[in-house]
Amino acid sequence: VTDVHLKLLKSLPHLRRVDLRDTKVTNEGMRTLGELTQLEGAYLWGTEITDDGLVHLKGLKQLHGLNLSRTAVTDAGLKHLGEMTRLDMLRLDDTNVTDKGLPHLKTLTRLWVLGLEGTKVTDVGLAHLTGLKRLDCLDLNGTRLTNTALVHLKELPALTRLSLKETAVTDAGLARLIQVKKLAVLDLGGTRVTDAGLRHLKRLRNLDLLNVSSTGVTEAGVKSLQKRLPRLKVYD
Repeated sequence: VTDVHLKLLKSLPHLRRVDLRDTKVTNEGMRTLGELTQLEGAYLWGTEITDDGLVHLKGLKQLHGLNLSRTAVTDAGLKHLGEMTRLDMLRLDDTNVTDKGLPHLKTLTRLWVLGLEGTKVTDVGLAHLTGLKRLDCLDLNGTRLTNTALVHLKELPALTRLSLKETAVTDAGLARLIQVKKLAVLDLGGTRVTDAGLRHLKRLRNLDLLNVSSTGVTEAGVKSLQKRLPRLKVYD
């Protein structure tokens, strides 16, 4: 699929969703999408669009879901995203987004899902997300976060799913997750947590699913946690 093919979509003015993942679509194709005023979801991961292409999407008042993973989008592009205030799902995984761009997302107060996996986001950047009170799912796998960042999560009262796989989080950081009362799914794979850190999780009564693969957690530590949280499923 290329930009030329996208022009055929103009004959479908009521189109609600487009899936263009891993296609040759560029910024010119975004111009066409910008004319589809009923569009609610655009899945553009792996395309050839850049920051300039996002300008054409700002007028899509019905757009709720946008996936820009594995594109050339940077912090500059997030300025345009900040105007798309109806977004409830935004994925920016494996892009060149850094802390500098995250302040632009403060206006997206309807966000329910935010993916930042594989970006250069650090502890500083996470502080800019504390106003996203509806955020249910936050994916921070492979980012540059440390224990320091986790103190900000208590400001996200709706958070139920959190991914911290392959970050620098340790046992000390898990103590800060106690404040995330609704947490149900937690991915700690590839971190440096141990049985000592799992003790902090015993107070998370809503925790249903936990990944501790490639960590220092032992079978004994898992059993001790499940004794307190009997419905918890653990992947190790």
